[in-house]
Amino acid sequence: MTSTHAQDPHKTAEGFYDLSSFEVAAGVYLLENKTFFYFASFGNVDLKVYGEYGVFNNNVLVFYPDKDLMQDFFIYGGSNPKNKDDIVLHYYRPYDEKTEALVVDDQHTQVKIPEFTSEEDEVSVILKRADTIKIEYQTQGYQTQIKRFMVQVNDSINELKLFHNYYANMVRDLSRISFEIEGGYFIDDNQKKVQKKELDQKTIDQVLAFIEERKNDTSMVREGREYQKLPSHN
Repeated sequence: MTSTHAQDPHKTAEGFYDLSSFEVAAGVYLLENKTFFYFASFGNVDLKVYGEYGVFNNNVLVFYPDKDLMQDFFIYGGSNPKNKDDIVLHYYRPYDEKTEALVVDDQHTQVKIPEFTSEEDEVSVILKRADTIKIEYQTQGYQTQIKRFMVQVNDSINELKLFHNYYANMVRDLSRISFEIEGGYFIDDNQKKVQKKELDQKTIDQVLAFIEERKNDTSMVREGREYQKLPSHN
């Protein structure tokens, strides 16, 4: 008796697909272990997205970006000896200059973050010490929504730095598009076909190492002080 087995679609999909076009440098690496790494560079945009992908019936390709990349904000915590018993939160002007109406709840009261003036790239508020800080904001776009997220603040943290994730919407858009992968070709939503280039083990290792490095990049240094990225949840 002869049995046939369908080949793993992730194995046949593995490769590099050059998606570059006029004034856009772009491409995607698909690995057999279901990892993907997508990049696009145009104008002031330098988008890098990683996560997992799936290949489904009729060769439909779907991306599942790392959830951290789809957060609207990143928040870092650290210690500043100038601060006393309170927590100081700094919010930095978004790159695209679109700002949200932010309200911070420190379990004692709600504090509205001031709007930026034309001369300011940073605004700040003083919060009462609390083990949980909740931030509420309105999304911008076709449909306005009220969203919120929370972070845990331990006793060693008395300064928070809040940054808007400029790329969040772009990453979410990528996750909403269905592509096709068939016969060694990547087919985009405009039916443009791109033939894959085979990957050697060295390139695969480099892609995985780059993704791991990005995931582990969870700290920053400002004015000689180190701040750690704080996990957030809804």
